[in-house]
Amino acid sequence: MQADWLEKFYADDTYLDFGKAMRGEYNTPQINTLIQKANAQQMPCIIPSARQGRTVFYGLAQNGRSLEELRRVLTAALGSADTSADIKTLYRPTEPGEQLLLERSPNGILSFHFLQVAVTTVEEASKLRGERTKRVYAMLETVMELYRQRPVLNTLISRQTGRILRDFYTACHAHDGKAAELYLQELRGNQALSPLNLLFLELQGMAASAKWEAILTFPRLDVLLQGRVPERIQRLLLRSTGHYMMNAIQKANFPEDLRDGARRLTLDMLPLYKTKPGFAHHDNFLPDWQLWAMGAALLGIHGWQTASPVLQQGWIQQVEDWVNDASALPAVVQDAEQKLIQAPVVTLLSVDDAIALLAEAFMADVERESEIFAQMSAMPEVTQQALRATPKYWDAWLGLKKRCEPQGYGWHHWLLDVQQATDSQQYESLRQQLTIQYMDWLPATFDEQQWMQLLGQQPTGKLGQALRDGLPNVLQWLNEYGVSVSSSLWSEWLTLLALEGVSSVEDVRLGGMILDTLLSGSFSHKEYLDALDAIEELCRKNESSRTVEYALDIAEVMYDRVSGDDARRLRYWVGVQEMLVRRWERLDNSMQLLARMVERLYLGNDAGNTFPTEITPAGVASPLHRDLSGKKLVIYSLTETAARRGREALMKLYPGMSIELNADHVATDALINAARKADYFIFASGSSKHQAFYTVTSCREDIIYPAGKGASSMVAAFIRELV
Repeated sequence: MQADWLEKFYADDTYLDFGKAMRGEYNTPQINTLIQKANAQQMPCIIPSARQGRTVFYGLAQNGRSLEELRRVLTAALGSADTSADIKTLYRPTEPGEQLLLERSPNGILSFHFLQVAVTTVEEASKLRGERTKRVYAMLETVMELYRQRPVLNTLISRQTGRILRDFYTACHAHDGKAAELYLQELRGNQALSPLNLLFLELQGMAASAKWEAILTFPRLDVLLQGRVPERIQRLLLRSTGHYMMNAIQKANFPEDLRDGARRLTLDMLPLYKTKPGFAHHDNFLPDWQLWAMGAALLGIHGWQTASPVLQQGWIQQVEDWVNDASALPAVVQDAEQKLIQAPVVTLLSVDDAIALLAEAFMADVERESEIFAQMSAMPEVTQQALRATPKYWDAWLGLKKRCEPQGYGWHHWLLDVQQATDSQQYESLRQQLTIQYMDWLPATFDEQQWMQLLGQQPTGKLGQALRDGLPNVLQWLNEYGVSVSSSLWSEWLTLLALEGVSSVEDVRLGGMILDTLLSGSFSHKEYLDALDAIEELCRKNESSRTVEYALDIAEVMYDRVSGDDARRLRYWVGVQEMLVRRWERLDNSMQLLARMVERLYLGNDAGNTFPTEITPAGVASPLHRDLSGKKLVIYSLTETAARRGREALMKLYPGMSIELNADHVATDALINAARKADYFIFASGSSKHQAFYTVTSCREDIIYPAGKGASSMVAAFIRELV
């Protein structure tokens, strides 16, 4: 179907002919393309016009939001060298032809024009106008083509993507790789994230399951290592090398017989060490700096000793002595390695490639923009010089660099920006900025009072959604930097989480994590009551079999912590009991056993009157009818009372299995032997220290991670492992 209105629009244009453009007869092919796209009713669109004797470009879109997005994109792409810097939005026609356009774009039309050419001769003016026309039309065609290829980010998709990502990050925070994989599949179907971002999320999900070797042998790892490696990928890969090999080498004081194997590992990850990371020079990131420095030292990368002030001179000397020892490799192998190490990073980024990437960056979302920046950061000097020769391109590159490497940005500025956001696209951009940059934000940018003031207002709508979606990232950041906050802030976060209209079962797990942290310190009576109210509301909104498991775990955590109100705590348990009774027939034998176990904690001698009478004796084997006689299970947890309850329950379910408990805070020989020799290993990561985690994950991959700290989570995770 042809756009009759467009033919009518050009009927009075004595300079541009509609039929000629439709036949593709203009020597400037972009004129033909723009008019043909508009005729095919592909919105938004750009329509050139010369009705008044000068060229004017009009921008049309289906709604006001798309029109404003188009205006921003055109302003960034065109600059002010060839066209008017101020792209106007017209709401009323200034001549009859514009009335036709406003009927197609009722929220307004954009208008901009060529600037005058200031020259002294007619020939020079004609030449410059011709060059300018080619530049502008080529840019307009590129911009519109890239615009139509971009991921669609409307309100619904933005909320859905943030919601799924919140569940994904919560599962990763709980080391639940299986759940993380399910959410990743959902994100792939969502089609709102770039392929590179999905690859990174896939690696994060693998890390949640401690699949370090799988990460380091990932088939598409070469895609992630092209050009400059983004810092979040660099950090994850370095930590994977640590779990796989490098941490054990440090613990063993750099044995000579492991050096060549470590060098082969680093050679496989060569681009990871070619560029010094931009990690914060913070003591909490000392292990990351050490892992990079070890690899760089093995490869002979210059300057690794001074990469970060957190590296200690004694440690540096140890590494130097280790890498400088004579290698056991044949000379021919050593020569081949050196040639590979010394070869420059190959990049095929030409000037045309760089210009195309800059054009794409004008309309890219934050995630794609960061990918473009990483790719362009590796461009050769000749490409940089070519860009510098054209001020418009060089300014675009400097602007991209400034956006992707903001100086002094952090939590304080992000909270200010998110409060000033007005539409879904701005909130989505801030969500992406958070997930990409937050680990580089320093503790000095985190102001608890700023958070308290904002959360105390109980923000709703998109602002509340943005804060809730970022909560798992906040928790990880606080943990990584070792930042402590008051119980008041934890209570406010729980309240914000419970206020959401449409929530997820992962919110119950997330709420349990927050509650456990709150109860680990001092708190007021009101904060205790508010926290339990929020947890009950989350459970009510998300009642399911998985919620029952989380609610039981929360009940155990509350029992093991100091009580802020015994009567209120008991009331929470009564609510959980009622939920269990409603779903009793759908619970397997193990969950029923756990329910009775927690009931005895709260009710003591009065237990046994709420749930249906046991039909199967407690000593009978597992609901899965597995004979585990002769098998050994190790439960690692710093919450020893919960570990003992877990052992008691599992011994009833699997009478022939031996169960050992471990609560070592550091890498002891007992912990190492247990991790290596056990048939099954439960690691209650929520109650572990980092040193123990690194030790266990370096010894074995098949680790069972409970959803929480309680015995019910340990038993449920173990049974799921057997399925």
